Amino acid sequence: MAVGVVSHRTLQADMPPVVAGRIRKALEAIPADKLILSSDCGFGRQGFNRTVAFYKATGIAQGRNVVLKELGVEERYVPGADPSLQTDVLPDRESITHVPSPWGVR
Repeated sequence: MAVGVVSHRTLQADMPPVVAGRIRKALEAIPADKLILSSDCGFGRQGFNRTVAFYKATGIAQGRNVVLKELGVEERYVPGADPSLQTDVLPDRESITHVPSPWGVR
């Protein structure tokens, strides 16, 4: 059974702890081996862009990893959450006006 654990109604990414909470709630009624994690609908609404859809989809995998860890099951690698693979983050050369990069890139 597929359960929507991220919302198509908001333009903000669903954070992994929030997604994990939704997964836990679904697991109260659905056996883990029968549960499929999904969005609650498509991401085709007006104003929705690929970047937001990407982070929402990544949130599903990251939320799943939170729950897997709690269950003592090995977490899965999520390339979309790997900062070393980000190509759109520019080096921070303006330390006075910008927040420092969380990845230490200078």
